[in-house]
Amino acid sequence: RADGEVKRQGATMESSRSSCRDEEEDLLEGVLLKRGGLFSGWKERLFVLTTKHIVYYESGKSCTIKGSIPLSQVKSLDSLPEKKHGKRFCMAICSPSTTWVVRADTDSDFNRWRDAIRNAIANAKPKVPNFAEVSSFLSAAGHLNTANDPAMLNDIESPTSPQEGPEKSPAAAEKVEKLSKMKIVQHAKLEDVYTIGRVIDQGNNGKVFEGVDKRSGERVAIKQIDVGSSVEDDRNHMEIWQQVQHEHVVRLLDFYQTPSQLYFVMELATGKDLFYGVMQHYHQNKPRGFSEKDAMQLTSQLLTALRHLHLRRIVHCDLKPENILLHEQDGILKLKLADWGYAQVLSSGSKLERVLGTGAYMAPEILAMQSYDEKVDMWSAGVIFFVLLCGFPPYDAIYDNDDILDLNATLKIIQNQCKNGRWDYFPSPFWDRVSREGRRFIKSLLTVDPQARASAEAALKHPWYSLSGGGSGGAGGGG
Repeated sequence: RADGEVKRQGATMESSRSSCRDEEEDLLEGVLLKRGGLFSGWKERLFVLTTKHIVYYESGKSCTIKGSIPLSQVKSLDSLPEKKHGKRFCMAICSPSTTWVVRADTDSDFNRWRDAIRNAIANAKPKVPNFAEVSSFLSAAGHLNTANDPAMLNDIESPTSPQEGPEKSPAAAEKVEKLSKMKIVQHAKLEDVYTIGRVIDQGNNGKVFEGVDKRSGERVAIKQIDVGSSVEDDRNHMEIWQQVQHEHVVRLLDFYQTPSQLYFVMELATGKDLFYGVMQHYHQNKPRGFSEKDAMQLTSQLLTALRHLHLRRIVHCDLKPENILLHEQDGILKLKLADWGYAQVLSSGSKLERVLGTGAYMAPEILAMQSYDEKVDMWSAGVIFFVLLCGFPPYDAIYDNDDILDLNATLKIIQNQCKNGRWDYFPSPFWDRVSREGRRFIKSLLTVDPQARASAEAALKHPWYSLSGGGSGGAGGGG
């Protein structure tokens, strides 16, 4: 075993743990610190990485399993800057419904665990995507030439199981054969158009590089993704992103494909995320929000971006300060919305049902596991705006002993702080300097009933924006 790892304590513990992970091979074992729920402390846990799970146990002589993270459900593995938790060597392991934050003691331990988990995730996922899926993905990006048979992609059939391969489905086999002969059209190679520079971010599926457009000299960000890791998610990600062209949304500029990787060329957004911006306003470790005028500017910008999305039936599903980039331009604060990993599109006459998002920003209807629409983004925006004005969130999401979000408990906290279905807790002295209209604005968004909750269009017309010339319904761009 590598340095810093621990031995299991006794044959009984070894047997107990092994019985919980039949047919799995242990890859790495060691003690890491795991953070509890929001604003909770760090707990020492024994972590074991296997070929299928990340399992963690109560540290010490106990063999009690405290939690298990299926590698197949891990959506991202991100290194966290020290400013996020005040500690070095932290990483976030994210599934669609939960985020686990863990910390190593040293840089070498951190790098070893991060690399081992990434490799295990890659090996736990299928290496080769279904050809029909990749072809549909490329067609959506405009790089697949279907002139030979325009209807080909519309009626291609994929085998429904490994047993129903081409030999048992002649029609599907013929279509796949024809499709495989079509030409993938790309105007140029990525490196012919862009100079690729340093790595500026890294997740479990790939990296983000800083680049330069050789034609214009424009600095860009280039996201590299392994084709075989999550084709369906990447296709959804790009198709939604293509529909969004707004000054307060990070722009998708170009797309390239190789046999093994996809490249998204996007606008290089400078500055820090909004979470960092809020932390910068703390004074002597005490929360302090933005000025009401600055908050008006930022909220109107985000609302115009949401209006743009919602008019196109797009629901972001994961609005939070960490997914909003903040910078200053000509003395004015500007923001841009990023991260489309959970975004969904509403079909006509239908609602969404997947439980997505981050606990402290989830709308009550998601916590209640009810179907929902774009109004969930408005609740999340209300939580963000609350944070902007006072420096801390309106409530704390509740997690159980295994750090799994407790939907019911979190929903009850929200309900207990509401009066007549609207948020009614604005603690002194943090809210004393905020106007009455500012509080009413927050209430219009933090409304339990989604039908009574303000839309982006309605929120932009709220009387709050008429105060002090801080903003208006038309601020920040059109929808």
